[in-house]
Amino acid sequence: MISPSSLIELKEQLRALNAAISEIRENEILAAYKAPTVIEADENNELNPSLGATVTVDYEHQDLDAVTLHWLGSNDSDTWISEAAYVTSGKTPIFNVPIQIISNSAGREIDVLYTVYRNGIVTSSRLLELKVLQADGSSGRFYDVNFHNYEPGDVQSPFKLAGLTVECENMKITYNKGLDRNELQTIVPCTLIFEKEISVCAYNYTALSTGMKMKAMTIDGDVIDEVSYQSQERRNWLGKKGQQKIQKIHCNSGCEWSRLLFN
Repeated sequence: MISPSSLIELKEQLRALNAAISEIRENEILAAYKAPTVIEADENNELNPSLGATVTVDYEHQDLDAVTLHWLGSNDSDTWISEAAYVTSGKTPIFNVPIQIISNSAGREIDVLYTVYRNGIVTSSRLLELKVLQADGSSGRFYDVNFHNYEPGDVQSPFKLAGLTVECENMKITYNKGLDRNELQTIVPCTLIFEKEISVCAYNYTALSTGMKMKAMTIDGDVIDEVSYQSQERRNWLGKKGQQKIQKIHCNSGCEWSRLLFN
């Protein structure tokens, strides 16, 4: 027969074990629901508010998941919670934070996360700690290129856009129903050539093959920076290279471009 003191000790041990299991499960969930990414932020998670804020999410998603973005500041003026957006056709939603919210967030630290509603259960992602810098007043110098105004169909090279030219032997405008927008699909390697040297470039794209590499170069082809992506997933890159100004970006394989932002 178990004594009362032994029973109490056993209950305490079971509670401690249950708490440890719960913590492990919570950590596993957090690992699966990665922190969101702000495309325009740099590698230190610092954001120039002049660039705006486009937020992507990355987790083991299912169609019909309802995803809500939480941009959490210190008061109502710099806090924003999106409406729920759904995963469709295997594509996670992309969120554009309102300009006024970004402006009000300048000079502050913001917590960014998303929640996923599935089968009656709400799960929170890991937290992104974002530092929004003071506005530099340069927003008027930025080109913001998307493909909403283009009709789906084949595009001839060179393809001229505001502030840059795309050179690629095989490309077309496609309509992505899941994301409700048009994209520029470059089937083979392509080069972006900017009209002028730039110091900042952010872009949102989906790789069409593994082992993709991006090279930022001078007009003469000198490589300033190179990034490799080893999987087919939505990624981003922001390049700011001080005295060495970018004028070309080369991609060694096909991808779908949904937005280009540069100055």
